[in-house]
Amino acid sequence: MIRRGRKYWEWVKLQKAALQGDGCTKSPDFFYTRCCDQHDIHYRTGLDEDGKPISRWKADKLLFKCMSKTGKTAIIGRLILPVVYWGMVRLFGGGAWKG
Repeated sequence: MIRRGRKYWEWVKLQKAALQGDGCTKSPDFFYTRCCDQHDIHYRTGLDEDGKPISRWKADKLLFKCMSKTGKTAIIGRLILPVVYWGMVRLFGGGAWKG
């Protein structure tokens, strides 16, 4: 299991490059580039960092959690934008799901 931390985010960066991830597709990345890269990996592979199947619901939930932790401002960065991005991937992300 890859634990969250520097090595994990290095793994995400390598996976993003290999999968040609595009971050927060058609949306500004703001402070959430890592979160969106992680989400791209889940969506493009259908797997978590341990190589186990992950559901679309779980992938979207992890995006929200990551964005909530990464946001720079309490209300907008850690609540409003994560809710908006989560809502958009729930509504419009189904076509991108490869899992």
